[in-house]
Amino acid sequence: MENINNCDKNKLYKILQKISRLIDETPKNNLLRYLMNNDKNSMWETAYLFILTDAGVVKIYDKEIHVDGVNIFYLQIVDYRKFYRFERKFIDNGENDISSYFSFDDMTFKLKTINNNVAAINFHPTREGTTNPFCLMKAFVEYIKEHYKRNGSYLETVVPKQYIFEYIEEKFPNIVKDDQEQWLKTTKGNLIKKIPKEYLSLIKLKDFDSKNKGYPFSLKLPI
Repeated sequence: MENINNCDKNKLYKILQKISRLIDETPKNNLLRYLMNNDKNSMWETAYLFILTDAGVVKIYDKEIHVDGVNIFYLQIVDYRKFYRFERKFIDNGENDISSYFSFDDMTFKLKTINNNVAAINFHPTREGTTNPFCLMKAFVEYIKEHYKRNGSYLETVVPKQYIFEYIEEKFPNIVKDDQEQWLKTTKGNLIKKIPKEYLSLIKLKDFDSKNKGYPFSLKLPI
């Protein structure tokens, strides 16, 4: 049987992504119901589940095998840190998308953290509030998806000021009514206030870097 070091990386990543989606959809502490069509792919898919089991990433508690229809494996994540580390191996190789770790759910930004927790920032406007920080955060997040470097467990980038202006003008053309520079300065300050104190080590937004002509922005991955 193949082992974790010489298996097909694309196939393994598909399994990891499928499990990652189940983690998001399954209540905490419940077993994951991994459904698998009983077709030509089920043989390698089953083999790769056992590879992850042998590697100490997941544990198979039970399974229902059906000759026709869908097979069900009941899984538990043994070590979330190790699970996300396996996902990271493919990200580091530039083979897959890092956006599975963070996303927007309507007007709430969510970042996966260790042990299947989520750091969330709610951008729904209050009575006195504004959607300006939401628009700016969208610009930062969209930029880091495509332009980042790895520094340990952090994704880091510098978001150019010009990119922010162009993004806001394209996506939210009516949001900036006056001076762009003043809007950006004020909104950036309000955005930082939106980040809960306990997440400031996970979501970092620094002051304008005149040398690099942009705002340093980083997100901590759950590894």
